[in-house]
Amino acid sequence: MDAFDADALIDAAVADHRLGRRVRALFTPDPPSAAGSERRLRLVRGRADRFITNNATDFPKAIAEIQITYPSDLPEP
Repeated sequence: MDAFDADALIDAAVADHRLGRRVRALFTPDPPSAAGSERRLRLVRGRADRFITNNATDFPKAIAEIQITYPSDLPEP
């Protein structure tokens, strides 16, 4: 299951946002979990396999507890 930070979800809501299209393509009929802070990330890590964020400063890929994915890493839909 994926978890999203708020900015990644905001980008997905913009119809022609270059990276938002990639995030939007991940949505299924089941709504995804959303997380917007490191504290919140700790709460979802037991359920989510991947955290999608455009905040590379606060969420480096070196975080071992969950796979950090940036929208630019996602395939073009």
